[in-house]
Amino acid sequence: MATIIMIPIVIIYLLSDKILIALEQDAEISIIAKRYCCILIPGIWAQSMFDATRKFLSAQFEIEIPLYVQFFTLILHFLWCYLFITVMGGREVGAAMATNITYILNMIIVDIICVRK
Repeated sequence: MATIIMIPIVIIYLLSDKILIALEQDAEISIIAKRYCCILIPGIWAQSMFDATRKFLSAQFEIEIPLYVQFFTLILHFLWCYLFITVMGGREVGAAMATNITYILNMIIVDIICVRK
C-alpha cells in the first residue's frame, strides 16, 4: 500500500522545480530544491515504513521503542550533517544524504527490534 502512495509523491518530487517556478519561486533555488527532493526519495520511502512500524508498536503499547530509536538517530544525524555538508562540502546533496541515512537507520533499527520481540 505504501508503495502505491509513493508514486504521486515521486512524481511531485520529480516535477518540483517546475511546480516551484510556476509558484513564482526563483529558478535557481527551484533547481536546488529538486535536486534535494530527488535524492531524498529513498529516505521518504524508509520513513513511511518506519511510521507504519511506529503505529504498529503504538497499538502494542510499545511507544518508547520508536522514541529511543529516533533520539539515537537524531544524535547521529548531526554527525552525518556535519560530515556531508561541512567536511565534504555536499550542500543540498549532503543534506539529503544525511537525511536518507537517518530515515533508513530509523526503519532498520525499529524493524530489527520488532523481529526480536
